[in-house]
Amino acid sequence: MKMESVVVALLVGLVMGGGVGAVAKSSCPLPADILPCLCFDDDPLGLVMDCSGVQNEPELAKSFTANFTTPDFYELRIIHDPMNLNQSLHILEKSTFGEATFQRVNITGTQIITIDGYAFDKSKLTLTVLSLDWNKIEQFSFGSLARYTSLIALHLAHNNLRHIPQLVSPVLKFLDVTGNRPLVIEQEAFAETPSLEQIILSHTSQEKLKRGLFTELRQMDVLDFSDNNLKEVEDGVIVIPNASMTVLNLSNNEITTVHHDAIVGLASNALLSLAKNEITQLQQLHWQHIFDQLKLPYGLIDLSENPLLCGCEIAWIVLNDDYRNLFTDTTKCVNGEMVIFLDPLMYTTLCRPFV
Repeated sequence: MKMESVVVALLVGLVMGGGVGAVAKSSCPLPADILPCLCFDDDPLGLVMDCSGVQNEPELAKSFTANFTTPDFYELRIIHDPMNLNQSLHILEKSTFGEATFQRVNITGTQIITIDGYAFDKSKLTLTVLSLDWNKIEQFSFGSLARYTSLIALHLAHNNLRHIPQLVSPVLKFLDVTGNRPLVIEQEAFAETPSLEQIILSHTSQEKLKRGLFTELRQMDVLDFSDNNLKEVEDGVIVIPNASMTVLNLSNNEITTVHHDAIVGLASNALLSLAKNEITQLQQLHWQHIFDQLKLPYGLIDLSENPLLCGCEIAWIVLNDDYRNLFTDTTKCVNGEMVIFLDPLMYTTLCRPFV
């Protein structure tokens, strides 16, 4: 009987302990020690600290003075209602998060104006996604990016930033600064970010693009300049070294003219959107190089809601099936006729001087 008891006790120990040599899982601190923050285990990802209940920085900092079994968290969340002025979290200090490290940070809807350049420094080796959308941020330490060796995504949409200086990061892949306006982008802003694949600059009051801004971005995939104040796309302003760009969004601007060699680096299956602009003419000199970068059946050009003139000046498009069929079915002439259904025979007959 004694031997049976020993076996039973051993089996129970193995079950409870996870087996011989099992490593104990990290656990949350005592709930009372971190209030108003909450901690839970988002298995298998790791521990999550949800501090959406904090009202101000001292309260937030106090939660991170608790006795943690581990300082390593998968995610920090602070989700506030921007209309609730009782939530007065205005700043993140160097010491706010103590020794805690995070892989992901999501802070949304707060009254934060300033973030110290060292606020997340304990996470410089672990942080992969920093999401700070819909706050009041006026100052962000872009100069600190070089220290973050794993940071691949930076979300700063809908804040009060006014300036994008030169960024330095060998690993950053995604940058979103939508809704920060007016936003000045330095000429060398992306010269030291070779891994960037997506840049979202929508709704940032851009009036003119700088030449050579993207010439170092060999992996560029998505570039979004929608909802700005652009009036023309000059030669050399969107030049990508490789034909890697699958989405170029220039919709909802005031563009009347796209110049020769303005856009270089479209992938053959790219979507080029110039919808909701003021384009009337598709001159062969300026546009043919764009058409030649795209291939059917996946390449697309969207010129919907432009006052396109579809006279003999576009015969060079209509008489080339590969060019004409690149248009979306929403791209229409000023008279409402769909470009893809324009009759090549009619253009051959009526437009001999242009053919």
